Amino acid sequence: MAAVAALLALLAAFAFVDAAPSASLDASSSVPEAVWFHAENEWAFLTSWCERWEGDRKWMCLDCFSASRKLASRFRIGGYPSVSYDIKNDEQQDVTTRSGFLMLLGLGMELCDCGLLMLQPPCSLFVGISQGTHKRSLARLKGDESFQCVRLSNIIYANMVVFVLLLQKFRPLVRMVLEQPTSSWTSKQETFSVIARGGQWQKTLTWLGCFGHDLLKPTHLFGNLPLSKVARKATAKVKEAHRARMKAKAKKAKANGKTEKKYYVQKEDGSSHGCKALAETAVYPSRFVTALFRAWQIWYILTQQA
Repeated sequence: MAAVAALLALLAAFAFVDAAPSASLDASSSVPEAVWFHAENEWAFLTSWCERWEGDRKWMCLDCFSASRKLASRFRIGGYPSVSYDIKNDEQQDVTTRSGFLMLLGLGMELCDCGLLMLQPPCSLFVGISQGTHKRSLARLKGDESFQCVRLSNIIYANMVVFVLLLQKFRPLVRMVLEQPTSSWTSKQETFSVIARGGQWQKTLTWLGCFGHDLLKPTHLFGNLPLSKVARKATAKVKEAHRARMKAKAKKAKANGKTEKKYYVQKEDGSSHGCKALAETAVYPSRFVTALFRAWQIWYILTQQA
């Protein structure tokens, strides 16, 4: 309990300073900031809510913060019931509201033992390409909270941490995987180390470009599901194949009279600026989704046979 209390205190320390709103690529809320739900302040209520929960256990996968719902779809194709959660698909699925958080918590409680919770929290205000906006550093992990977009990303992350804590307590047999680009400050947050230790999470490095992504995109997978078969290395041969693939794709687009997509622009000072199309890179390649599903399925079958 002391560890949980310390973690909640860290989450509650997120400062909120009035400033003009600023848009984020992948984080959004359906309500004004004044009524955002701060789950860390409701720990007693939320634990009591879970203790009194009497619903059915019916899902083998909860695809969380996934507008594409690709992993949930892959589980259904494989014959396993699944569900997704993302505000872009349903405004009620808003983790910054009390009702939206309880909806997510209810879906998590409905996960079956050995089911998979896949977490893809918004990363646009945590990654290196937006460093000029969020200004996160080891001395200021929460970043520049004079920007509303940074505060919004922080409250989504903070509520996700409480959600994970509750599932670790009430659904300890559920497997969890959290994905973030390698440049993300998410895993450097003090609260992250607490949920990682509590769930005995391991870190796996992979490259989404190896699965057909338009960017090479080095990515970390954190979790307690064996993911060695999803790990990839971006060797010189892999990088050359990726460049050739993207060159051929650009040539085809030009031949069809289409403009080549630009995901980011390199500035003179060496920094990068994300373009509008960058938001599309949050969608996982189908081959990556299949690799995740098969990693879980192999583990699940072996677990059932043991």
